[in-house]
Amino acid sequence: MSRDPQAGGSAQGNIRPSIRPSTRYDDELEQALTTAEDAREEAMRWAQESDRLQALLIDRDREVARLRAEAEQREAISRTLLSEFETTVRDRHFRDASTAEELQVALEELEVTNAALAHANEELEKKIVERTAAIRASETKYRLLFEAMDEGFLLGDVLFDEAGRPVDIRFLEANPSAARLMR
Repeated sequence: MSRDPQAGGSAQGNIRPSIRPSTRYDDELEQALTTAEDAREEAMRWAQESDRLQALLIDRDREVARLRAEAEQREAISRTLLSEFETTVRDRHFRDASTAEELQVALEELEVTNAALAHANEELEKKIVERTAAIRASETKYRLLFEAMDEGFLLGDVLFDEAGRPVDIRFLEANPSAARLMR
């Protein structure tokens, strides 16, 4: 039996040992890559959900400000109308008793309208409280999920030098799993 040094095998069939990576190592590597990709996708979903919740809070704050301004405007109009009616009633009371009765009826109608506006303002305030509570509950739910997930999640800003090269990262948000990884 003579060996062909360039072929690397024997004269009987040129048998070479197969060179293939460890299957277990490949499986572990594939599993690690899949887990990393899943974690990246989950982190992206969390970031999108966080952005969505922030937008909801901003919208809620705008809605609250709008509703409060509307309530204040209605209240100011109601006070002005009531004051004008009271003045009119007093002025006409001295001139004509029958007109005073008509004005009294009108004043009572105005007071009913004012009460209705006050009730509407209370309803608006209740809606504000309900919407705020719903958003806070949703925010709490996602915060708990964010903190309980096994994958590490970091949200950060890349800091650049004067030449535009990245030099550092400022972490804005990290869940406990990410904090354990950073130690």
